[in-house]
Amino acid sequence: MRLPYSLMLLFFLFYRYDVSGQTTRKFNYPMCNIIDMPDSSSFSSSADPNPGISFFSKDSIVYAIDSGEVVGVVPIEDMIAVIVKGKDLFFTYSNLHFTSLKKKDTIKDGQPIGVAAFKDGSENKLYSLDIIISNTKGDLILLKTNFIYR
Repeated sequence: MRLPYSLMLLFFLFYRYDVSGQTTRKFNYPMCNIIDMPDSSSFSSSADPNPGISFFSKDSIVYAIDSGEVVGVVPIEDMIAVIVKGKDLFFTYSNLHFTSLKKKDTIKDGQPIGVAAFKDGSENKLYSLDIIISNTKGDLILLKTNFIYR
C-alpha cells in the first residue's frame, strides 16, 4: 500500500523536526578537537540573542556540516559569516576569520570552508565558531546531541 504524498510529507516533517523546532538530525562537528559547546537552549535571549550553538576548539579549520550552495558571504565587523542553503535547511557559520568561498559556490559535507576566529580573552588559545541552522519557519534549537565527532 502506498501512502499519499501529503501524508508522507507530514511524516517527513515530524520525523526531522518536532513541534518545538528541535531538529533530530545528526551533524558532524564543524571543527576537530572540540573543547566546549554550550547548547543554544542555555543562552538567555536577553543576554545572548544567538539562537545557534557555539563551538570552541584548539583547531581553527571549519568544515561544512552538510552539502549545499553558498547564498551569502557577509562581513560583520571583524568577522565573516557564510550562509549555505542545503537541501531543506539553511546553515549560517559565523565568527570566521577567513573563507575563500563566494556566493553560488557549491560545497560538500566535510569540506573545509574557512578558518575560525580566535576567541577574545581565551587563556587556552581557543578558536570560536557559531552555527545557526534554520528552516523556512525560523531558527532551530540545537543541542549537543545533534552533533557527533568527525
